[in-house]
Amino acid sequence: MVTRTARATYYIAICVFLMCLVVLVVKMTFWPVCGGGSPCDGWTVAGLVAAILGVSTAFLGILGAVALAAWWTSLDKRVEAHVTHLFTAQVQAVQDTINQLKERADELRGKVDAIETIIPELELRINAAQESATRAFEVNMPGYSHSLESQRKQNEIRDTRHTRESEQ
Repeated sequence: MVTRTARATYYIAICVFLMCLVVLVVKMTFWPVCGGGSPCDGWTVAGLVAAILGVSTAFLGILGAVALAAWWTSLDKRVEAHVTHLFTAQVQAVQDTINQLKERADELRGKVDAIETIIPELELRINAAQESATRAFEVNMPGYSHSLESQRKQNEIRDTRHTRESEQ
């Protein structure tokens, strides 16, 4: 709001300056500058015009400085508002990502729970299949487990002898 007011004031001052310039040019063109009995030459008129334009330029410079100062005074508020807006947008983006990751974690947790409920059933099935295979093997090859047991004992005896011999 302050910036708009300062800008409007500056534009109005420029318009007033231009109108004064037009009035000066018209007055000097159609009405004589030197009146009465005093002598007047071109340099006097040029000096008068330069003085008027110099004062007008100084006035516009002062108005520009005031407008710039008004712009700078509200600059910190505008920058803070812009930074706050961008920061809020970044925070929202991070929050959205976190929410998506939480949803994904919940989905995965549900899948893990489902797998954990299936594992005991699978273990029971595996054990049953092993027992069934062992029984089927015993039926097809009677005495095989007994021969495996005797072979295991012979291996233990042999390994024990080798261990004692290597220690001596």
